[in-house]
Amino acid sequence: MYQIYSKRDEMVVGDRIYILRKELGLTQKKMADELFISYQLVSKWERHLGEPTTEMILQIIDRYQLPFDYFIESGRDEHVNQEKEMIIRSFIKSMFESPDIMPSLVQVAEFSSLSLKDVKQHFKSVNEITYELFAIVDKKIKLEVSSQVENSKDILQIFIFDMSPMLYERRIILNVLYTRPYIKDAWTHFISNRYKKLLLTHQKVEVETKLDMAYLIEILIAFISVWLKQSNPEPLAAFQNRIIQLIGVDFTKLFGRHNDDTYSF
Repeated sequence: MYQIYSKRDEMVVGDRIYILRKELGLTQKKMADELFISYQLVSKWERHLGEPTTEMILQIIDRYQLPFDYFIESGRDEHVNQEKEMIIRSFIKSMFESPDIMPSLVQVAEFSSLSLKDVKQHFKSVNEITYELFAIVDKKIKLEVSSQVENSKDILQIFIFDMSPMLYERRIILNVLYTRPYIKDAWTHFISNRYKKLLLTHQKVEVETKLDMAYLIEILIAFISVWLKQSNPEPLAAFQNRIIQLIGVDFTKLFGRHNDDTYSF
């Protein structure tokens, strides 16, 4: 697990933004202009009078090419890590019970059996919980997919046989992330950019132009979105076959197999 900079002797998100701005040599107004927001908002973050939404944190990370865990620090206290893990699990549970409105910290505390004060010691807002949840998913994607991306020869093979099984295994929580109106936009933005970064760094992908790549990734992400929005997604093998049929993949070319070879789902 990870630790948000939220204790008095640690940096909060606003402190990180201040340091980033200074390192880049930006005024508050210049940073605000680059993020398409007001400089007063940047000022509020740095003075701890407010904090960026999950969407804005993702925008800052994208705009300045930051590591996804830039606003997170590894925790050393096992007890703290256990409590934070409990809170994140409780946040997920609370989303199951709240289809239309973002759960509050009070609701998360109730699901976690911790006091609201204890929850706030780790997370000052639901946005911080959301960001850390995305960071955990990001780490899992790196661990489980990056090596396949480096070794695979075809973007569709990566998607169909590396990414899809990983997503299907987590289909219950992903259904929540794709269907809750208060989190789906941030989630879609995150997962879309994550796939693009993984695939664009893959040296052997045979796509003629970046525009081709962009189109293909958007199509594949649309497949995922439709698939995992279903309350009972079709089985993995059926989904994989559906992609092959709809995209018109040359099956033998995709796997470099002879016509008499077969692949069983």
